[in-house]
Amino acid sequence: MSITATSPPLSSATKLTSPAQSPEVGENAEGEVDVVGGLAELDREGWPTWIKKAWDTLSGERVPVGPNWKAAITNWVRLEEHYGYENPNGAKAWFPSAGRPSIVGWWAQNAKTTSRVLQDKIFGNVLAFEGNWWKWWLAMNPGWREQDAEGRIVVSGEGEGTSLYFKSQHLEAGKDISSWEAAVEDAGWVIEQLEKEKRLYPATVCAKKQRADMENCEEAPPSKRTHTRAVADSTTSSHHGTVNGATK
Repeated sequence: MSITATSPPLSSATKLTSPAQSPEVGENAEGEVDVVGGLAELDREGWPTWIKKAWDTLSGERVPVGPNWKAAITNWVRLEEHYGYENPNGAKAWFPSAGRPSIVGWWAQNAKTTSRVLQDKIFGNVLAFEGNWWKWWLAMNPGWREQDAEGRIVVSGEGEGTSLYFKSQHLEAGKDISSWEAAVEDAGWVIEQLEKEKRLYPATVCAKKQRADMENCEEAPPSKRTHTRAVADSTTSSHHGTVNGATK
């Protein structure tokens, strides 16, 4: 995913190169069942304050309904852990501004709050947000990803936080749901691929860690590293922003 992102949560920028394959549910290509679970499967020990607040907001009472959202924020937290809860490209790395919804600018200027409920006048028109979000998402993704007639990425052909969370609070029952669900599914799939690559083949993460446990990092076999680089070799340009909306 050439995801050049804005991070933490929506503040970091990630340049992702994801594999040309579709999101999968259940078993992966190796027949291994992916575990995405929720809060019960996450160990909060060691979480920095900003990620605790982010999780509480994104999984709280106003949380969007559906397994895709739960899986996305769970994998996002795990991805943050792989990076030591730090933006690999530095605190100032940010997603591209092309097409970026204005609400993201509001969020950044308001201490990246995750607890303040947006008023309609701040959020703006839902349809306008929808169009801008897809333009923004498209700008983060590699050119080979298939697009539909409206310029949106075709999720079935291939898968951000706070911004998507905010939008979910302004949807009308029975309206605009399909577009939002497609956005969550696609963004969630991308995050899943990034997390999986760092979990199974942590070599690229180890290369960036400046910790006392560096000796515990093991290089993945060359063949596997080459194979998985198709998923997220360029994620280092700004992984944080991929999902969310809560930030440091």
